Amino acid sequence: MPLETLLTELSFRGDRLRLSLGEGGEVLLNYHHIFPTKAHLSLNRSQITEIALKWNEKTQNLKYWPLYGGEILHVSASKSLAGELPEAFIKSHYLEQARWRIAAPFSQVTISDQLAEILKKKQEVDDLFTHYAQRIKEENARKSSAYQSQRANLVWKEVARAILPFGMEKKKRLSALEEEAIYQIKERLSNLPVLKGLNYIYSGGRLEIILDKSHPFLKFDSCALAEKKDAVSICYIDIEEPFFDTPEEEISWVCQRFVKGNERQNEIYTTRRTTPRGEKSETKIFNYPSEKDCLAAVTEEINARNPQFLIAYNAPFDLIELREAEEDGFLIGARESGPKKEVSRDTFLRVAVAGRQVLDGNCS
Repeated sequence: MPLETLLTELSFRGDRLRLSLGEGGEVLLNYHHIFPTKAHLSLNRSQITEIALKWNEKTQNLKYWPLYGGEILHVSASKSLAGELPEAFIKSHYLEQARWRIAAPFSQVTISDQLAEILKKKQEVDDLFTHYAQRIKEENARKSSAYQSQRANLVWKEVARAILPFGMEKKKRLSALEEEAIYQIKERLSNLPVLKGLNYIYSGGRLEIILDKSHPFLKFDSCALAEKKDAVSICYIDIEEPFFDTPEEEISWVCQRFVKGNERQNEIYTTRRTTPRGEKSETKIFNYPSEKDCLAAVTEEINARNPQFLIAYNAPFDLIELREAEEDGFLIGARESGPKKEVSRDTFLRVAVAGRQVLDGNCS
């Protein structure tokens, strides 16, 4: 059966788009950006031909077409080739265009049954590798951490050689545990289907799935927030910093509200002493001896509830302050990442959290 989920993140990995598909996992999508020229250049046919021939030397997948009688030229190619284009072309807004052409984060997406089965098998393999990587590190506990990681990655390289085209390489000596890991992972990866428009690559110790096009593997629909409110989980968050910009400054209060459908949960995390609240109170209060303990608890709770939307009042301040104050960087995003400045201008700052959509309640 096809799997219905949400597109929780859309970002670039090199020239490819990384699509995070909620509980379905991740895929990479081959992607060409459309570079338009600035308006009213009045390019003649020979100039268009010259530009097109130059690009044909760089890629076999070049597509170009003139609009409005040749005044605007569109070129479709990998964004890494932007530096080869004349100054007349607009070279920016890569992610914005990808969201417009493919889908916006938190759109509903239907994963075909074939791709869903492949993603399930990939997750099982990733979990199995993580299990054996930990055991291999324990087996080499007296060695350096670099050596431990090297032995664990050797397992993946041997597996990759069995399923992907690799050149001949001198056979490495393997321990019994490493041989077992390779055998078990190969067993899980056996019978990987060969499908037109879908490829596998080995990258950074992981098996990656690459799609030439989203169709027929993925079907995108409207934003989940508009269509399926009951299925969307939201975290509202606000912080208070008494003694701001003084030596005594610290985050002493963090207020959160988690919402999903008709469910509501209000929570306050604080380093201050508070008066007891009645059992019927709708707000839970948690007291901690230090800012470090308080923020660690906030991080743990957000990751446990895994909200799809984060709504903050003045998000650029609150989320970045939490990142700077939390010892590990307030790791509430996908792949253990923290908030980051996505767009920064003199009058505008947008903060992103991987795998979550950030909205600012302070924006009018």
